[in-house]
Amino acid sequence: RVYFSGLDKDKCYSVSGFDEFFYGDELMNAGIKVSLSNLALCVPEYLTKLFVIEEVVCKY
Repeated sequence: RVYFSGLDKDKCYSVSGFDEFFYGDELMNAGIKVSLSNLALCVPEYLTKLFVIEEVVCKY
């Protein structure tokens, strides 16, 4: 899981690589689940992925 910090818990955010929207409290408390198959770069001993987070208007 990847957890984020410094977000507004009541605002919605899009996260690169995901089609759905998340509330700030979800990203800070529950995080998002990632697997080895959706990580961008696999180097011996290191796994990296850049997540771009943008504030959006909720479409729920």
